[in-house]
Amino acid sequence: WWLPPGEEGKPLTKDAYRERIAEVCASEMVRLLNLGQAGRAGFAGGGGMGVDAGAVVAPLRPLRPADLAVLVNKRQEADLIRRALARRGV
Repeated sequence: WWLPPGEEGKPLTKDAYRERIAEVCASEMVRLLNLGQAGRAGFAGGGGMGVDAGAVVAPLRPLRPADLAVLVNKRQEADLIRRALARRGV
């Protein structure tokens, strides 16, 4: 992701950047999980087939928290993302 500059066009500090990107990452993960609950994001299951606009498609297994992973460089970054997710109930 690309983040815009901080206030008044100044670059973000390293710590501010890490916090902000953790929030953005957590928000995107929650968005995807919500789509999964709505049946709009997931993985093709092995069960029966469905029909979508005339095409035969496999039903989706909804996306779950266990399906998501975030690669980070440092434990501090992982902790920031973990806390951002916890604030969102994930």
